Amino acid sequence: MNGLNLILGIFPLVVFCILDTFLSVKKALVVALILATLEALYTYYTFGELDVVTGLSFLLLVLLGGMSFYKESSIYFKFQPVVLSVFLGVYLLFTYFFSEPFFVVIIKKYGNLLMSGSLEVYESPHLRKMLIHSTFTSGIGFLLHGAITAWAAVKLSNFWWLICRGVFFYLILFLSFLVARVFM
Repeated sequence: MNGLNLILGIFPLVVFCILDTFLSVKKALVVALILATLEALYTYYTFGELDVVTGLSFLLLVLLGGMSFYKESSIYFKFQPVVLSVFLGVYLLFTYFFSEPFFVVIIKKYGNLLMSGSLEVYESPHLRKMLIHSTFTSGIGFLLHGAITAWAAVKLSNFWWLICRGVFFYLILFLSFLVARVFM
């Protein structure tokens, strides 16, 4: 993912927070959903498909944004990242406990896209162990992110909700990998 994709992914939420502060919830939601649609179209155009996470994220934005529009309350819209984080956390933990850990599967599936000679590194027992642990710690991290973001959606301002949704997401993901590395 390049920087532009990262900015496009969060841009609709930033605009929503700004507009929700100065305009009605409905106007803020309409603009945010238009921007999210443009972001999904750009992703589809650039990559030729929507990955599962982008597709699910967009679907949740539309569904929960529609509920917020109908109820004239931003709370449903703000729960989009909560639902997405909980879903991803449960999925990662499921793969850790009941099948092959997700990060191991990803390396097997997309290993041919790595630089020449890199695949051997990713197949080493040490890195495989780290990928297994990272699947577990990231699953816990996603659940923690969902809980923090839910709390922020209910108790904090739009600004702090956005910080919890965005900055804390990357911080928790970083800490998840760090914990997996340290306790390996």
